[in-house]
Amino acid sequence: RIKWIFISLSLLIAITQFGPFNAYIVSKNAQMQRLQNMITEIKTYKDTAKAPLKLRYEISDALWYLDRRYRGDSLSSILPRMTKEFDKIKARREANRKTIEKQREEDKVLTSEMKKEKEELYKYASALPYYITNELGFEFINRWKYQRMKEGKQQDIRFSSKDKRGYIGSKNKMIDVREYDYIAHINMGGYRYVKRSKEAVQLEQRDFSEQNMTLIYTKNHQLSILKNDINITIKMEDFFKKLVDKYGKKTKDVEAQDLIIKKQNDNIKVKLEIGNISEEFFDDNKTIEFMGILFVKELR
Repeated sequence: RIKWIFISLSLLIAITQFGPFNAYIVSKNAQMQRLQNMITEIKTYKDTAKAPLKLRYEISDALWYLDRRYRGDSLSSILPRMTKEFDKIKARREANRKTIEKQREEDKVLTSEMKKEKEELYKYASALPYYITNELGFEFINRWKYQRMKEGKQQDIRFSSKDKRGYIGSKNKMIDVREYDYIAHINMGGYRYVKRSKEAVQLEQRDFSEQNMTLIYTKNHQLSILKNDINITIKMEDFFKKLVDKYGKKTKDVEAQDLIIKKQNDNIKVKLEIGNISEEFFDDNKTIEFMGILFVKELR
């Protein structure tokens, strides 16, 4: 009897580890079935963007989990058409990128067709879960966004450069610095600064001792560049409002030239190429957070 107990236990372990009752497979199938049921439910709404917030969030979360945990094959069995279309877009985007790369390497001018195709392809989300929610008719909602929407708080808005300007080290991108003396990568604002002190006037300060230069970003969203007695200020909130007026209150990839700020006085000239800029809310505090490349030229 004892022998049969051990044999039975061994078989049970083998089945649960390697058979159809494997915990990994059971969990995956359960998540896939849950997602399938939720997609069926949301399709009953004429306007899926107005479906219950919780349903939209749970679909987004399930898509993200399955894609990251089990990769795209778990989603292809549920949404074969969408995953195939996404794969085609990815392949076209990669082919377009290589074509443009080759043109630039050969110092050739990009054709209007190449530019048009690039613009068209980059309208689509680069991650499968985001692409699927867009195809289903609503915006992807992550946990942080869901929490804010549930509490009825304002939503974060983010604008990013289409051609990745504002990123030092971007692939096949040389940075022209001929008009300027200095160049620096900067990343300003954000939760870690607002959290530090609600009363703080200054969110961040960066010192460049060799150049005797200081950057100060204040809570009223002004970036000041100081060098000795030279000072110039960029009002980031005013700049962000102009982007909202043009593109609306939504997260969006925008034209690179719309994310360039140039300022000059008698003593100094600066240019800020922004990679991304966002309006974010933490508790009851708002901050304009941005990342980019700062160019500085002394004029005296």
